[in-house]
Amino acid sequence: MKYTDKRVEFKDWGALKPTTPLGSLPLYTDKTGVTLCQSAAIARYIAAENGLHGASNIERGQIDMYVDTLLELMDIFIDACFHDPAMKDARLVELQTKIDNVFPVLEKVVAKNSGGFYVGNKVSLADIVSYAVVDGLGLEAQGKLDKYPALQKHTTMVRNRPKIQQWEKTRPKTDA
Repeated sequence: MKYTDKRVEFKDWGALKPTTPLGSLPLYTDKTGVTLCQSAAIARYIAAENGLHGASNIERGQIDMYVDTLLELMDIFIDACFHDPAMKDARLVELQTKIDNVFPVLEKVVAKNSGGFYVGNKVSLADIVSYAVVDGLGLEAQGKLDKYPALQKHTTMVRNRPKIQQWEKTRPKTDA
C-alpha cells in the first residue's frame, strides 16, 4: 500500500485544525478523498483494507480486544509525558501496574497460539500494535520483556517482517 507520510508543523496546525473532521490529528485521507481521524480508527480501517483485521467477526472482536488493551498502555504513557507534570510519577506507577497485570495474560495468549500470533495463523493489527507499544515504551530495551519469552519472541518476529524493517529504515524522524 503506497502512502504519503506528511508531518504537520506546529505553526501550520492552527490553519489546518478547522478543516479536520474532529479538530485533531492524525489524519488519513484515502484515494477517494475520504478523511478519517483518530489513530485507532485509522489503524482499523487500514488493517481491514489490507487483510490484517481478522477473517471473521469473532477474530475482528478478538483483535480489537487486544488492540484496545495495548493502546490503554500508550494512553497512560502519553498522559504521563504530555499532561499534568505533577501527576507524571503517579501515572508511570499506574503504567507499570497495568503492564504487570496485562503482560502475563498476553504472554499466555501468544504462547498458546502455535503460530505465535495474537489471533489466527497470520499477522494482524493486534500483532503490529503489540510491537509498536513494546517498541514505543522501550520495554524490550529496559529488560521488561525478559520474563515474557513468548512476547519477546513475538516482538522479534514482528520486527523482522520485511515491511516493518523497511518502514523503520525510511520513516520520517520526528522530535516527540
